[in-house]
Amino acid sequence: MKRIVVLPLSEAEQFPDLEVIARDRNLAAFVGNTAPGRTREAYDSDESFLEAVARGYADLYTFHTLDEAAAFAKRKLDDLARAAQKIEDALGARATQRPQPKRDKGNPSRMIQLKKKA
Repeated sequence: MKRIVVLPLSEAEQFPDLEVIARDRNLAAFVGNTAPGRTREAYDSDESFLEAVARGYADLYTFHTLDEAAAFAKRKLDDLARAAQKIEDALGARATQRPQPKRDKGNPSRMIQLKKKA
């Protein structure tokens, strides 16, 4: 059984037993061996399985062959890259649509009135 872990390349040292199987920008999919007790089939319910995944006791993505793992890793990174591009595009569009604040050009008569009150 093979497991896939998708994470930023900067976190790779946390998984020294895994190898990069696919990469996109600063994300990578790592592959390595897993045990049957860490797969979904080893748990009674999806809830207990997902809790074990969250605690690091189970593997969310497991595959029988390296080819299956590689195909999944490529698709997953492609999906994440598309989602990231949509977010970047939305942020870029929002930045260009932001109205510029209007600046007071300093009305001289108003400045004189302010000085008189002070």
